[in-house]
Amino acid sequence: WQFINILYMDNKKSLFSELYAMFFMLLPAILLAECGITWLLGGRITPFAFPVGFILAYISALRLAKQPLNSKGIVPIVCVIFVLVLLCYFLHDSSCDGFLYHQQGVAALSEGWNPIYNHHCGIDEDVAYRWEKLSTKTHVGPMDVSGIVWVDHYAKGQETLCATVMSTFGNIEIGKIANFFLPLSSFFFSLMALNRHFPIWTNRKKMFLAFIIAFPPIIWNQVFTFYIDFVLYPLIVIAFCSVILYECDKLRFCVILASLVIIAFSVKLNMFMWLGMLYCGILVYLFFKRHYKMVRLSFIVGVTAVIVALFTSVYNPYITNTIDHRSPFYPLMGGEVNIDI
Repeated sequence: WQFINILYMDNKKSLFSELYAMFFMLLPAILLAECGITWLLGGRITPFAFPVGFILAYISALRLAKQPLNSKGIVPIVCVIFVLVLLCYFLHDSSCDGFLYHQQGVAALSEGWNPIYNHHCGIDEDVAYRWEKLSTKTHVGPMDVSGIVWVDHYAKGQETLCATVMSTFGNIEIGKIANFFLPLSSFFFSLMALNRHFPIWTNRKKMFLAFIIAFPPIIWNQVFTFYIDFVLYPLIVIAFCSVILYECDKLRFCVILASLVIIAFSVKLNMFMWLGMLYCGILVYLFFKRHYKMVRLSFIVGVTAVIVALFTSVYNPYITNTIDHRSPFYPLMGGEVNIDI
């Protein structure tokens, strides 16, 4: 109720809406960069990865929302995460792809697998050992070995986020709370956009519409599983809202752009391609609006975000696949064998 009360009290000023929108968007981007750098330095995901990312995201969100450093806004976030922990703990993932390879990737990463330095060679034995170790502590069943190829050769951004949560809480199902970060962010961004353009609407109406926008059926269909395809939707919502809210605000617009690029590139290649096409259209729009500096800066920030992701969170699979199999898209394209999906 404190969470709802804060939204009603500060809805018009959008103080807490902006704080929470930025926080839930920055959290996955920071966690991905943090884990990528850790792997690059030869480390592993530890139980401290999620708390550290949480603190960094909250401090960064406070700065972007131009609020003083305080803990007033953190209590509702903790309450929401507590509720999500309970829901995810009791609602188990029984999806096909979840069992085939997504859960295997989460388990391996949370148990210490470094995908940069321990890729390909010994991956079968490594993942099998960690899955067997995990199955003794949770409900997961026997591992499907046919899914191991996707664990190693596919982008694993969402699995990485779930693994940081699992490493902290010690339960693979609780890791699914990472699925809620971007939809929650899109809810608050939508709420701010509605506040901007429909100020005479009641708070109740704007919150209801924002909820409908942020949590359509496709989100509810996958958010309690380890499927990752739903991630594209909140990325698109946030990108559109960023144009509505920050068309002339270089800092916030570019922070959102960099975060979305890192997340999309880390989660799935086609998401990165779709998001890139969307931002090409956005840059054309800004160009015709004569925001030439914004266009130039956005292009530089976008390219920089791609390079940062390439050498951190997506070093595996794209660089490791290229080194070992002469194709970043192995095993779908190139290399010794093509696998038909």
